[in-house]
Amino acid sequence: MKKTMLMTALASAVVLMFAGPTSAGTNVTRTVPVTYEFHSLGHGDLGGFCLAQPSNPPGFGSCMEIPVEFGEDFVSVELEDNTGAAVYFSVQQEDNPSFAVGCGSVVDFPVVDSGPGGAAAPPVTIFPWVGPGINDGVTPCNPGSTNGGGGSGTATFYNDVPN
Repeated sequence: MKKTMLMTALASAVVLMFAGPTSAGTNVTRTVPVTYEFHSLGHGDLGGFCLAQPSNPPGFGSCMEIPVEFGEDFVSVELEDNTGAAVYFSVQQEDNPSFAVGCGSVVDFPVVDSGPGGAAAPPVTIFPWVGPGINDGVTPCNPGSTNGGGGSGTATFYNDVPN
């Protein structure tokens, strides 16, 4: 499993070297490969929870937490399951009023880059859900990921969105 995740991360890095930024943002500060082993439990439109990575027992890590660095204002996320299908997922950050859902991607999610008194900001959390969902309140993500297994993608952080 570790070898598969490493190969996925390396393949993602190679693709990113030849592709431009995957977001509408400029001034990319960093790109982070993300992987999950199992979908979150519940459904993004109704609520649910996930098991943090690495999970105990192994193989059930179902959400990705990515630390936010000072100066980062937005993140764009691309996510697919291990069959290449778009995943219905949600993105959130504790103490951040913003919440987003996407079908394979979320662009320009605003992040809080520092906590009270300049402390570290809470991480951005990505919840991959199995099956379809309402992507933007109108357009369904159908069928979404239906394999119930893991997947991978990227989170691209940046500090500017063009007008």
